[in-house]
Amino acid sequence: MQRICDDVELKKFFDDGRTRTVEELRSVFNLSVSVAYRELKRLNATVALNKPGHYALRGSRRVDGNGFFKIGELVFYSKGSLPQALTNLVSNSPAGMTVPELEKVVLTNEIGRAARRE
Repeated sequence: MQRICDDVELKKFFDDGRTRTVEELRSVFNLSVSVAYRELKRLNATVALNKPGHYALRGSRRVDGNGFFKIGELVFYSKGSLPQALTNLVSNSPAGMTVPELEKVVLTNEIGRAARRE
């Protein structure tokens, strides 16, 4: 399959250290939404845990001991998604963690909202 985007150009797009959205990627490289998502996946980009829709490249920042990194106020998990991050945090905690403790680490209150909906 022929590449629509050049890897060098795509990685350069993230070089300024800012997060990017699918819409920005789509607009700059003239891609469809589905191709933009596919390119982000291929680049191993990770989505912000506390503001879905914002992406950063894994390995672009130093991660803490739990695999998290921040860009501004956005929190990213270098090893995957929000459910994976929460599973890792709780599994590696000797006494488990409360919802407020988890929300403090990932800077989101979506965990409590999801728990209340269930």
